[in-house]
Amino acid sequence: MNATRFNHQIVHQLFFYWIGKKPITLKSYSPSDDDFVEHAFTNKRTRGSSKADQPVPKRTRGSSNPEIAAKPSKPSKPSKPSASSKHPKPSKPSGSSKTSKPVLSKDLKPGLSLRQILPPNQKNFAMVKIKNSPGPLYDTIPKITTDQKEEISSMGFKSLLDFEINVMPSRLGYWLLERFDAESGNLTFFGDTIHITPELIHHTFGFLMGQFAVDVREVVKERSNEAYIKWKKQFKGVPRLYANKNLMPVIMNQIRKNDSGNLFLKNVISLFCTILSYVGMMGTLNIGVIPSLTDLEVVKEMDWCEYVLHNLKDERKNWRPGTRFYGPILLLEVIFANSLLKKPKILAFKYWKTEKLEDWKR
Repeated sequence: MNATRFNHQIVHQLFFYWIGKKPITLKSYSPSDDDFVEHAFTNKRTRGSSKADQPVPKRTRGSSNPEIAAKPSKPSKPSKPSASSKHPKPSKPSGSSKTSKPVLSKDLKPGLSLRQILPPNQKNFAMVKIKNSPGPLYDTIPKITTDQKEEISSMGFKSLLDFEINVMPSRLGYWLLERFDAESGNLTFFGDTIHITPELIHHTFGFLMGQFAVDVREVVKERSNEAYIKWKKQFKGVPRLYANKNLMPVIMNQIRKNDSGNLFLKNVISLFCTILSYVGMMGTLNIGVIPSLTDLEVVKEMDWCEYVLHNLKDERKNWRPGTRFYGPILLLEVIFANSLLKKPKILAFKYWKTEKLEDWKR
């Protein structure tokens, strides 16, 4: 057997033993034996659904108003966004991982070094609890019209059009949170360290990295703000807004009408902020940026990468095992998965789809 392939197979089996229930059993490795990180991904994956979000007990944190999902972000150094590549037509997942062919084996780095094992009495990782399922964004992107795609691209969120992930690996998320240091921004695993910076987020996801901080406000103080009042009228006086229950019906109606106006674009921004940055304490929409969007031209000038990273760090500081995590856990998971590839992807949403993440759970 080729030595490199044999070493690669051993690493796969060691990791499988470390994170799962089965003992080590060496066998001839082939790409179809893609059991890498089997139990890092929960068997009970968090998926999007049409079921309305259910409030969870509120925790003491910042503002006392549950409607507010606003958090200040820190300014960062100027940096020019890179050009995004052309968006391909969205597609649905190919189906169950039990019948689909593995797609990761050929792309993973060989010779991964395993430095840790589970305690003898621990058979599996715990699952991190989350409220920002990617389902609403996953359901929205394939349905938006050509005109709406053009407006989203012009606003600077073209890379978001490649989003096709409908799985939230809860066990992997827990494992990564334990290894992410909020002070330094370092994610350490297998003896290696990834320093997560706004620049890394920009190159990995293509999010805008403008010269100004994202202007996040306390909505409770913005009741007379005209931009906020006009946006809020879409929801007919509903006090607490949720992605599935409130925002999605409005967006779907705008899609049917091919409405690519300011309200639609603000709804997309709110969806981005909620799923890929920070969800409210009761699972409510992140709408803290809405009052500042009097002119959508300012969106391009804001540093959305620093905004996302700030919320990732801030929420990690507040997180304890057994509690909910309200930050962008999916982005942390994609950054980790991307780092294991022989050639990490730029604009990772073009590569990382639901079926590729599910392929890891075998």
